[in-house]
Amino acid sequence: MTDEHHLKRLLEEASVDLSLWGIGKAKTITDLMNELTANDCYLVREKDGGLRRVVQYAEMELTFNKKVLVETHQELTGGRVRQVFSMITSKIRPDETWQVRGSCCFLANP
Repeated sequence: MTDEHHLKRLLEEASVDLSLWGIGKAKTITDLMNELTANDCYLVREKDGGLRRVVQYAEMELTFNKKVLVETHQELTGGRVRQVFSMITSKIRPDETWQVRGSCCFLANP
């Protein structure tokens, strides 16, 4: 995949509805292109012609005094904020182990 235009065409050919991408909590095509470029995910063509985004990730649970640390939000492209309320997660790249990526969950910008 060479650029966002090519990615958009690929998604449209797979009948992906792009009308809500980048609205509200939804990520943009730019976000997906950035993930693909950074090797944070990859796309798989399904037998029915559709596309599936594949991500491997590390999930951390940190507890103290019966309290659990959770991620409350993510900042998206353009400064938009999405509430998540989930365990701390981080995508595992193909050249990383889960142990390395797990330790990066606690760094500001791994």
